[in-house]
Amino acid sequence: MPRYSAKLLFIWDPDPVTGSRRRRLCEERIVTFQSRSARDAVRKARAIGKAEQLHFDSGHRLRFAGVLQCMDLEFQDPSEVWWEYQRRSNPGQWARKMIPSTSALYVFTDKRSEASKSAKKPQRPTSRAERGNKSKRRSSTGRG
Repeated sequence: MPRYSAKLLFIWDPDPVTGSRRRRLCEERIVTFQSRSARDAVRKARAIGKAEQLHFDSGHRLRFAGVLQCMDLEFQDPSEVWWEYQRRSNPGQWARKMIPSTSALYVFTDKRSEASKSAKKPQRPTSRAERGNKSKRRSSTGRG
């Protein structure tokens, strides 16, 4: 069965950090899955998004807004899950600004990564809202 990837958009309401309903924390999440056809892949991506919505007693919620993009990965390398092509002015300058230092990558800053290293003591996973508060989410996309 063909592999697909979808970029899903989620919006916090209200913003879990500032409480604002105007300028809110948003998440773009990439998921991969198998599906029979392109139409079925879009349906499956929407179902995944709806299933990942969160509602809290405090009134905060993470709402699935929609599918930003969906792509067929059938002819891609098995390790690839996403790509985007973009034209940029001064791409070298842009890259120097946008690419974080190695130590700032989520794999080193996310509490869940540290929790997996110490398997002796189970720890409560970090919520996506807490991660959004910790650092700005930047995505550098493109294929080199």
